[in-house]
Amino acid sequence: MTGIETATIIVSVVSLLISLVAAYKAYAFSEYQLRLSNRTEFQKLLVDIDKSLIEYPELWALYDSYSDLRESSPSGQVRLRAFAHMVLNIFECVFAFYADSSRLTKAERESFHAWKGFLRFTLQESSLTRELVAKPNLRAMYHAKLLAEIDLVLQSFDGSPHSISGN
Repeated sequence: MTGIETATIIVSVVSLLISLVAAYKAYAFSEYQLRLSNRTEFQKLLVDIDKSLIEYPELWALYDSYSDLRESSPSGQVRLRAFAHMVLNIFECVFAFYADSSRLTKAERESFHAWKGFLRFTLQESSLTRELVAKPNLRAMYHAKLLAEIDLVLQSFDGSPHSISGN
């Protein structure tokens, strides 16, 4: 092998290594941006809940301590049930992202912990939400890891899933 051939091989190998490092860095940055974007989107979903509660204060009736705000009209009852579904769907988005990720950053672990706290609070304080998550047809629509967390929370209340009273 001549000197030029050896130099060509060395340049090719170095170029390949540089390309691999650049590709990995681009992938890592892209993953970071995606994860940051998702956390931001989850915060927007939380703000959407807040906006709904501000626009329709009667939706606070999702929580049993605000049951005096429950509307007796069919449209008010449907709105409250739809709001409960919206909150569950937001939990679905969060759990589908965080629970399936094997490498959470510290910020993501903290955020996921806060979302778990919100789920726990919602299940503790909302007999309507507990009623919804007990329905088999509804449970079939949700992520297995969300359902596992729901069951864990419900079991912590009285030892058996789906049997929390409205008290």
